[in-house]
Amino acid sequence: MLHSLESLYGQLAGRFAERVAHSDSATRELAFHNGVAVRLWVENDIVHAELDSLQGGPELWILLPGSDDIDEFVDAVADAVSC
Repeated sequence: MLHSLESLYGQLAGRFAERVAHSDSATRELAFHNGVAVRLWVENDIVHAELDSLQGGPELWILLPGSDDIDEFVDAVADAVSC
């Protein structure tokens, strides 16, 4: 599934709305009640993400269009925020 930065941010903010402590749509950052943080940005027309979880610090993701990376990233966020 092809995602734009805005649609991915919207998907994460909507899916995990009850767990979001702070969101900033201008910087595409989400902070969750359990201390996990997500930041999204675009470099060279490719969405990048940082998932800063409590189980090992920040993970950098390159979310290539048409790959399974986006679904895997959303699953990783789900795992991190449910801890």
